[in-house]
Amino acid sequence: MDEKFAIDLEHVTRIYKRDEFEVRALDDVTMQIPTGRFVAIMGPSGSGKTTMLNLIAGIDHAS
Repeated sequence: MDEKFAIDLEHVTRIYKRDEFEVRALDDVTMQIPTGRFVAIMGPSGSGKTTMLNLIAGIDHAS
């Protein structure tokens, strides 16, 4: 039986550019969350949690 995923990210990268600086908020992230599951996204400040949630919600786009 094929498992269905509520969230399916494959090799997602998000780069922010400012002047000559480049910040990789997400770098080649792959994640699958099955339908009906609850997860917690944890990590230190600046690790890309909000960036990942914004990509999943469609607020932002991958690089």
